[in-house]
Amino acid sequence: MPQAYYNLGIINDEKGLLKQAAQFYKHAIELKPEYAGAISNLGIIYGKTGKIEVAIPLFKRALDITPDDPITLFNLAFAYEESAKSEERRAESEERRAESKELRVKAIETYRKVLDLEPGNVRARERLGKLRARS
Repeated sequence: MPQAYYNLGIINDEKGLLKQAAQFYKHAIELKPEYAGAISNLGIIYGKTGKIEVAIPLFKRALDITPDDPITLFNLAFAYEESAKSEERRAESEERRAESKELRVKAIETYRKVLDLEPGNVRARERLGKLRARS
């Protein structure tokens, strides 16, 4: 039955009912802890709600299960990029600036992995180009 809860999560996500979608994904994961798609989609929900710090570990967990999933890799790279921007905005100390730079490097490396798997991925190529231009 985890697939049914996963599908309900997708339907609610598409309707913009993010809280409900998250609950369905969580239930699918309770039933099948190694359900990479549900874990990754739950990460997307957290990303959409501005909880990047919760999304990143979920993307990593999904990639532990399916390491060559270009969609999850892209979402992880984007989460790193958004987290770097957030750190940059709050960069009052040298430590925060270093953290921001480290997150940008992780984003670049992860976008490269996406392109290794999908050389024609336009979105990854565009994001990578923007990150390089800022460095």
